[in-house]
Amino acid sequence: VGYSFGAYISPYMLQWAVRDYDFDGDENLPLCAQFVCNGDIMFHTNKGVVGLRVDCVENLVLQSVSVQGLRNESPLGSFACADYTGPLDGGIRGTLQDDGAMNTDLRGICVTDSVVTVRGQNSVDDLNSDFGDVTGVDLMQRTVVNFEANAALDVSALRGSSELLRKKGQYEFLARENQTPFPNNFDICIIKISHDSWLVNAPSHLAQNDCINPFVAVL
Repeated sequence: VGYSFGAYISPYMLQWAVRDYDFDGDENLPLCAQFVCNGDIMFHTNKGVVGLRVDCVENLVLQSVSVQGLRNESPLGSFACADYTGPLDGGIRGTLQDDGAMNTDLRGICVTDSVVTVRGQNSVDDLNSDFGDVTGVDLMQRTVVNFEANAALDVSALRGSSELLRKKGQYEFLARENQTPFPNNFDICIIKISHDSWLVNAPSHLAQNDCINPFVAVL
């Protein structure tokens, strides 16, 4: 019986782990071993820091919601398993295409496959990722967001790759080593909207994707 995922431990791996594997050089892994990156031991994709996460909810109302003062201090993504352009390039099942390493990501509000109404005053403020993306509002997979009359969702003070910006020449080094835009990417987005999600009566600053790379902007 073959097992690709789950809690099953191969007897060959177990023998190696307890130093009872009969082959030359116990510093080598048995052939059954395979490293997978960009996830945890339960095969969850890294998601970074998320202030408010909503998955598969109908008729949710956002009212008087404030997300503020979040920071992601994770270091740059490892290149150990490839560059994580998707689930078949070093990542695990569930890795989003073209998202790269996600451990450094920071999102204020993330909504997936849901129907949401925004009512009253709401805000996302003061988000800081030391070495990765920052997104104020992230809408994915058939999400619909309707803004009631006079509703507001203000997004401000987004700081992406703040520590990398302080290290002169580090971005250029990553570019030369082909470690950006994958696995390390550095977008700053007030809002990010998937192709199958949409907004109704949204204010102008939230009407469309507005991601920028601060390094490209500086250059």
